[in-house]
Amino acid sequence: MTGDGGLLGQVGSPAGRAISWQPHPVGQALTPLMMALALMNPHVIKGLSISLPEQVLPSLAQHWGNKGIAHGLKILGWDDQGTLPGQLLPNPPLPHMTSAVMTTGRDLWGTPDEVAHAYLPFITSGRLVPLHWNVEKATAIRGPKIVTPQILEEINRAIPTEVVGGIVFHVWRPDANFAIAYTTYHQGMVLVLEGPATAQTLTLVDRAGAWLGQG
Repeated sequence: MTGDGGLLGQVGSPAGRAISWQPHPVGQALTPLMMALALMNPHVIKGLSISLPEQVLPSLAQHWGNKGIAHGLKILGWDDQGTLPGQLLPNPPLPHMTSAVMTTGRDLWGTPDEVAHAYLPFITSGRLVPLHWNVEKATAIRGPKIVTPQILEEINRAIPTEVVGGIVFHVWRPDANFAIAYTTYHQGMVLVLEGPATAQTLTLVDRAGAWLGQG
């Protein structure tokens, strides 16, 4: 996904469950985003660690409250269940969840497209712009600024980096089956890797860096 919200491509299993528009558990994939949103609220900051441990979401639930977590997810567009323009089939409905369940991350469901979309603020100086297919002419919508660049920089310092041809990628690996890589280089890019593809994270980041370097 590019910094203007354009999807460059989707790869998934034709069997169904791994197709990119099919929602499934995303675990701790949104932890950096939820931490950034929480840090926008001064009354939540006290007691939180910026080290992004596995217990960040439960800690947020304790300091921000379940309603705060639900509000954060709403800001990220997690309740829209919209269909991407040009998508052949609509997104299936999300399973019924309570705010308390969502705070653990275990039963938070979403699509890879939604995860990539949620990470756009990291490459757009804090703005969340609409999604579109990259082959289509995008409407010039800047999108709302949901987090400040200063807070994003703070989060970035806690996320490991990979440097490819001078291009810096931040790589967040919440577990062995999920990885998100993003860079602000050129127009910016977000990669979401799941399942077997996660093992090829560095290879795919290298390819993305080479592609961006040619641009």
